[in-house]
Amino acid sequence: MREWMPVGLSDSAIANEVHFVGYLRQLGARPVPVVPGDDYYSIECQVGGGADGREIVESVIRAAQLVRSMVSRPVYLHVSCGPLMPARDVSGLLLHTDEFTSMRRWRSGVGLSSSLVISMAGYNSCVELAWSRSASVLIPRSDEDDLEQSIRADLFTKWFRHMTVVGMDGAEGFAEVIAKALDWERVSLPRAERDEPEDFFAAPRQVAFDVLGECFEVSGNLN
Repeated sequence: MREWMPVGLSDSAIANEVHFVGYLRQLGARPVPVVPGDDYYSIECQVGGGADGREIVESVIRAAQLVRSMVSRPVYLHVSCGPLMPARDVSGLLLHTDEFTSMRRWRSGVGLSSSLVISMAGYNSCVELAWSRSASVLIPRSDEDDLEQSIRADLFTKWFRHMTVVGMDGAEGFAEVIAKALDWERVSLPRAERDEPEDFFAAPRQVAFDVLGECFEVSGNLN
């Protein structure tokens, strides 16, 4: 973890004061994914918005169209657009909807009943996907001046076998990655096997208790 820390945190006296407690996960027990039926594939695409949100969704839509010619089952794509996506972009994306492609505003929770989740590599998305063990493809923001998502995607795809990363180099390559990732459900279940680093996740209430001590009153367990 220290190799990704900014200069000053990793090589100075303050480094001794840095304590990594884990990635803050959701409250409650780890969710159990629902395996879709064998007669179709369901892909959940979650993009919060921002300057490149529409471009990413359009790339996913084009790649899904190619995937349909690569697999033997129908492929349904469900796109969730976040609150940061401008209304004009959402309106433009609605033009792509058809019997296999649906569009909706953001909803909480990953697609636990989906064959595959496609998402940008924001903090919340990566932790949620890792915690849920949902088969997933990460699309980090491609900006040389903003490498946060690229670094996170690199780390998470090394730590978790059910996560992979793809760039925006072309629909054909993107489609091949998606088609391969869809096989995760068939060849790698069950996903109950723990493969994350030890103490990777931190329960929110436990972190609050560790930081605040006795000032934080906990009812029940700390999960």
